[in-house]
Amino acid sequence: MDMAPVSESAEIFFRQLRKHMDSKEDPPPIFKVGNTHYFHVLESGMYFAAATPHETMPSMVLELLMRLVSLSRDFCGVLSEENLRKNFLLMYELVDEIVDFGIIQTTSAEEIRTLVLQEPAEGSAIHAGPRTGQRASALNAQKSIMSTDRANNSGRDEIFVDVIEKLDVLLNASGFASRANVDGSIMVKSYLAGRPDIKLALNNDLYIGSGRPREQPYGYSEDACYLEDCLFEGAADLDLFESEHALVLQPSEGECELMRYRADGVSQLPFRVLAEVDTVSEYKMELLVKVFADYPAKVVASDLSVDIKVPVTTSKVHCTTQNKECGQVTDYQPKDKKLIWTFKKVPGKTEYVLKASISCEEVVGFQTKRELGPISLQFTLPMYNVSKLHVKYLQILHKDKAYNPYRWVRYMTKASSYVVRIAV
Repeated sequence: MDMAPVSESAEIFFRQLRKHMDSKEDPPPIFKVGNTHYFHVLESGMYFAAATPHETMPSMVLELLMRLVSLSRDFCGVLSEENLRKNFLLMYELVDEIVDFGIIQTTSAEEIRTLVLQEPAEGSAIHAGPRTGQRASALNAQKSIMSTDRANNSGRDEIFVDVIEKLDVLLNASGFASRANVDGSIMVKSYLAGRPDIKLALNNDLYIGSGRPREQPYGYSEDACYLEDCLFEGAADLDLFESEHALVLQPSEGECELMRYRADGVSQLPFRVLAEVDTVSEYKMELLVKVFADYPAKVVASDLSVDIKVPVTTSKVHCTTQNKECGQVTDYQPKDKKLIWTFKKVPGKTEYVLKASISCEEVVGFQTKRELGPISLQFTLPMYNVSKLHVKYLQILHKDKAYNPYRWVRYMTKASSYVVRIAV
């Protein structure tokens, strides 16, 4: 079966992406043009793509691309377009070791490190600025596993454990959750000399699947963590999990996923949104949107974006906000018929109100109102998770009792799909 040359395959791939973008559609992760199948994942604003003329298992190719993303982060430090451009030779060598003549060889960071000769480029964001407190942990987690200099802080012994959760939420017009699911993972990134074992313990009151106590109705305990199911790293020792909720692992170099889990029916959501629409005149309606930050006051969300679809007959939108705190900005995009309300930072236990006066080219009727919405949210919540899963302790099992490396445990909640319906 024939396949287009590499240069033509890249051109065909980007042409298909552009076609979907022009029609305001999300490109499918897999599509076929001629005899060639194209696969891609989007990460940090960049497309990682693969092409093959053969009938290949899609899940295998997508998993390979996700491993390439993870290895790119491990070897280059910061996953950005600028940094990958600086490390082009390293990336070329990396791909060459992962895939040889179209056959996957290895995706193990430990094996690849012994084969790659190119050093990561200097001058990326991971080397800049003073390192104190939370900033230090964030910057150190982005360094390359190729950094072997232990004479300064950039090469010190340390380990990072990240509890990352992505929310899939659908709120009805009354503000109640029709769907509230969490897809979470515990990621471990180790820079420990000698690769000692680690012991990581989770909540005492952790219940998985049928392990939920019968005497407590679903979601009633404020402190307990209820998970529907979970999947562990194959190399993890689970002997102590039933008795202590503890995992023992010899972490590999670079980043690895220690645990993947899922929680359904989460009761405590970070944002509550209420929307009301009224007809002001024959050609104008007013939309009132209230956003409640329903998480602790000490937690601050960053890059909150509230996207609101408006009717196709909209000619003008005038917005007013309750106050100008938190870097609020409203932007109406007439081409996409979308109103975007953004915040730089949103502290917990706060409320914000947006009034949007929408002028239409046609008479406002029931069908016009039906075209309003839905509202979708994008945000990042550091040091907060909704499932209540937390790390009780992180122990380094080293033969030298005086060995005390830096340990960082961080939490992050993001919106995968956070959609709110509008009542008409």
